[in-house]
Amino acid sequence: DNFVCDGGQSFGAEGATTFIKCAVWPDAHGTEALSDVIANSCNDGMMQIAAKMGKDNFLKTQSVFNFGTRTGIDLPNEGSGVIHTSDTMGETELACSAFGQGYTLTMIQEINAMCSVINGGYYYQPHLVTKIKDSSGGIVKTISPTLMKQTISEKISADIRSYMAASVDHGTSRTSKVQGYSSGGKTGTAEKLPRGNGKYLVSFIGFAPVDDPALVIYVVVDEPKVDDQASSTYAQYIAQGILSEALPYLNVQPDHLPMEKFRLQSCGNFLRESATLQQEPAQTGRRRQFPMRMYQVRRKMSRRTVIPKIITICRAKVLPTRRPVWNR
Repeated sequence: DNFVCDGGQSFGAEGATTFIKCAVWPDAHGTEALSDVIANSCNDGMMQIAAKMGKDNFLKTQSVFNFGTRTGIDLPNEGSGVIHTSDTMGETELACSAFGQGYTLTMIQEINAMCSVINGGYYYQPHLVTKIKDSSGGIVKTISPTLMKQTISEKISADIRSYMAASVDHGTSRTSKVQGYSSGGKTGTAEKLPRGNGKYLVSFIGFAPVDDPALVIYVVVDEPKVDDQASSTYAQYIAQGILSEALPYLNVQPDHLPMEKFRLQSCGNFLRESATLQQEPAQTGRRRQFPMRMYQVRRKMSRRTVIPKIITICRAKVLPTRRPVWNR
């Protein structure tokens, strides 16, 4: 489905309406696909999705992810959060709940739900550790993963990962991008009561890599010490810094090659191909075509601002005895 963001939605009876704005109001996102709604963090689009679901389905979905109940983590005094019931959720409450306002969750509830969403839909009981050892290093207890239920299908899980990846690639989560790794994420910006006081709680939840997630991170900043608090970039900076160190520490292999390394590898492949061409008999005609081939590759690279080292390698290895055709 497509959704049209025109800046917000009005709710209530005529003459007593409540207008709930999108974050970009008075601007608007326009026509959006579902992936765009997530990437743009569009309140208007989310409100339309919740309206399509209806109150009962929305509340049922919350219960599927154990919102409003304890996760059972092995920590004392776990909270359960506060969510609406069918009696307390009206049209306006449903609209606000659609983009995460009007109810409360614990961070472990949200992390556990996110893990389920991105791992194929499998909801596990959370634990702090996998083993407990005594002072001698002997294993006292081994804690095995306990699968509690499946929340969504693997197909929907893959779709959501791609939507959250779009948020990092070109949406509101761009600041969280970790060089060398694909990642997905979602931003959060919650205004604190009373309305209009300029105080916000901003957050970011993310994961990496996209196709085979190894790590989930959730960062919340309560009232950033800046004049304009309504920006999730503060939480994203923290998440990006942690992920940049945690992923290599956990031996998670990079799956997004930085552009500079890609260019070097591409140039290396080009050099190997050119060496093969130089060894072929001239009568094949291929050798005579080589300078033009190199010229075309060089022009293509120049539009991408190739680093000087690559140019030097190409000159030294490809045509050491003659002036390169691109130097004019």
